[in-house]
Amino acid sequence: MGLQSSGHLPRITIVALTLQALLLLTASAVAQDTASAPELQPVNADQVLELVRGHDDGPVLVNMWATWCKPCREEMPDLLKLYQVHRENGFKLLLVSADFTRQKDKAAEFLGSLGVNFQTYLKDQKDNEFINAIDPDWSGALPFSVLFAKDGSVIRTWEGMLTYEEVDDLLTR
Repeated sequence: MGLQSSGHLPRITIVALTLQALLLLTASAVAQDTASAPELQPVNADQVLELVRGHDDGPVLVNMWATWCKPCREEMPDLLKLYQVHRENGFKLLLVSADFTRQKDKAAEFLGSLGVNFQTYLKDQKDNEFINAIDPDWSGALPFSVLFAKDGSVIRTWEGMLTYEEVDDLLTR
């Protein structure tokens, strides 16, 4: 379709151009969200425990989660708030996704949407081996969190959701 004699674009052309512009903007926004998503590094239980032992600046909270786990997604804002409030005192948060490798991008996008900008991890070990190495008393249910002291000893574990207040209380003692 070309210009009509009045010098205006036909209504259908305007609609088509508007739709093209919206598609380009949406594609650009998706690309930016993906670009801001953190990369999930594959990790096994021994590597997680080594990361805990290697952090002698303060306590470490290790959280095992997955995108398909609703309570995991619901507790994530509290975890990130804890990190923001306590990181200047040496607190470290290790997020370990239990998603399948093929879901790695989905997990990264979820974390990126929450503003996570630090190293995160993806479990790369058979479930039972990973579970038993992290905590033999852990049933495997998600979410699961372990708070380690500065010396690497376990302060507390949570099978199921934890709250900001529970962990904040332990960190401020």
